[in-house]
Amino acid sequence: MEVTLSPADATDLPILAEINRLVYMREAISMIAFKNWPAETNMFNFFQSRIKQLMETPNAHIFKATSKTGEIVGFISCTLAHEKDGVEAGVEAGVKAPAPDPNGPTSKAMGQMEDIFNMEFIKGWAPVMESMKDLINGMKHYYLSTFVVTPEYQGKGIGSKLLRRCLEIADKDGLPTWLSALPGSHNLYLRFGFVDVEHKDVDLNKWDHHRFRGFGIYRQHSMMRQPK
Repeated sequence: MEVTLSPADATDLPILAEINRLVYMREAISMIAFKNWPAETNMFNFFQSRIKQLMETPNAHIFKATSKTGEIVGFISCTLAHEKDGVEAGVEAGVKAPAPDPNGPTSKAMGQMEDIFNMEFIKGWAPVMESMKDLINGMKHYYLSTFVVTPEYQGKGIGSKLLRRCLEIADKDGLPTWLSALPGSHNLYLRFGFVDVEHKDVDLNKWDHHRFRGFGIYRQHSMMRQPK
């Protein structure tokens, strides 16, 4: 599908937040992390706040993909992190990231609306993800923190174009790119040269109080790609 890539701005916030919600509401981990799932309004407000904070973050690049008809169908964010900086890593479906920065976009957004989250789960899962922070502490790199394509347009090459755009920036600067991969996107990243560095598992049945609604082990990978 033919799309045009361009920087996103504040006027795009509602559309970007809705795309983010549509994608992440399908993730099993969202059903545990957010109260009263599907919690459409709460999820929308959270993602809008998070993207707004991200737009205000120094060294953050956010690109949108726009179709011929002018419809925004996806977006991606990659942020340059210096050695002295904390890592505002990608929080998939509201889960605290591998190396959380209390002043980062996700932490700020979560701090403004803790009441919409299952904080028992967040506090239980966060230390697990926190343990991966030493992998990238002290390393200058790019972090890919948000990458979504509207469900009806997935599988049409849009995601590949967005991902290539961020990787071109990292390659130009000669820096590695890191990310935390959701299970469904793991194979895509492998195709683009990312390698698994570490993974963490969470038993969602446990956090669902063993109601066995089809949940199981949920795995997130910390992945890295060297510049080309």
